[in-house]
Amino acid sequence: MKIRDIVFVYQLKTPELVRWHSRRHHHGPDEFELHYFLGGDGHFRNGPERYVITPGSIHFSAPGELHAIHPGDIRRPVSYYAVLFSPDTDDQVGEVLSNQQYAASFPHRVGTRYRVLFEDLKNRYAHTRPEKRAAATHTLQ
Repeated sequence: MKIRDIVFVYQLKTPELVRWHSRRHHHGPDEFELHYFLGGDGHFRNGPERYVITPGSIHFSAPGELHAIHPGDIRRPVSYYAVLFSPDTDDQVGEVLSNQQYAASFPHRVGTRYRVLFEDLKNRYAHTRPEKRAAATHTLQ
């Protein structure tokens, strides 16, 4: 598995951030994305579905699936993590991720206690030492 990017958006409210994160887009043929919402008012559009953003919810976007974040009340800006990753071609994780039942099991409501896990993933991924980056990959798996 390879982590391609991890971002944390704190208070999605500036016009530039809203424009970027509100655009409907998709990722490459082998790229999956997890979105972990900490709070805020708005909707997450994933494929044909539209979900109210709830604190502590994790959403899953499969390759090629159009998705976007639409903030609502600016007084309650959306905060979230996004993890973009690709499984290795010989990785069993790819089989699980490509399973329709797995994708249909989202969103998960896990609560906001996983913020520490996502922050740790982000920090390890951003580290210059390869073993720290590898630890992020193992944690995600």
